[in-house]
Amino acid sequence: NLDPDEWVVYLLECSDGTYYCGITNNICDRLEDHNFEGGSKYTRGRRPVDLIAISPKMSKSFALKIEHIVKQEQKRHKLLVFAKLWSMCIEGKINHEWRIGGKLYGLDIKFL
Repeated sequence: NLDPDEWVVYLLECSDGTYYCGITNNICDRLEDHNFEGGSKYTRGRRPVDLIAISPKMSKSFALKIEHIVKQEQKRHKLLVFAKLWSMCIEGKINHEWRIGGKLYGLDIKFL
C-alpha cells in the first residue's frame, strides 16, 4: 500500500485483448475490484484482467495527467506511451518531449 498522497498509474490487459489505464494508491485492492465486484464500467464486462504495467509512485495530479495521455491513445500506442513514461521516470527526465507515431508529447516530470 502507498501513502494517501502517493499514487501509481497502472495498465491492465482485459480478457478481450484491450487495455485499460487507471490510477490508484492501493494497487492490490484496485486489481481485486477490477476482477471481482466494483472496478470500472469498462473492465466489468471484460474480466478477468491482468496487470501488465505499473508506474513508480507520484502525486495524484501527475498520475491523472499520465492516465489522460495513455487513455487518449489507440491500443497500439498505449504500451509505447506507458513504456516511454516509465523510462522517463527511471531517468528522472524533466521538461522532456518525445514523439510516438508522429504525435508530440511533453511533460514536466515531478515524481515523489
